[in-house]
Amino acid sequence: MKLLQKSVTLFLCSFIGWISSEVVFELGSNQTSLENALLIHAIGVPIIFVFISIFYFKTYNYTKPIFTAFLFLLIVMFLDVFVLAIYIQKSYDMFRNFLRTWIPFILLFEATYITGTFVNKKKP
Repeated sequence: MKLLQKSVTLFLCSFIGWISSEVVFELGSNQTSLENALLIHAIGVPIIFVFISIFYFKTYNYTKPIFTAFLFLLIVMFLDVFVLAIYIQKSYDMFRNFLRTWIPFILLFEATYITGTFVNKKKP
């Protein structure tokens, strides 16, 4: 049961970050140009995942920062491929745009890892 609880917690944190990031992108694309929306999304993703990571590491801290960053990234990539690309957009075109996917993936990983390292150093 403990493993299931940890897995669900990690998935839900990732899912909340993913949904929040997609909301930022959709709001941006409805209010401004696609180029501006992509920039807002690329800036918003790491900010969102810093807050998700602070919550996760202060509340649960089940995994080390590097492993958490890796899991968050894999879950978000899975959701992007199977939910967003295949089910919703019915196209893999989003993966051709470096600013739409690859930069946010890198920044998500870095934000989670750095935040986890920082939060864990502050613990007594």
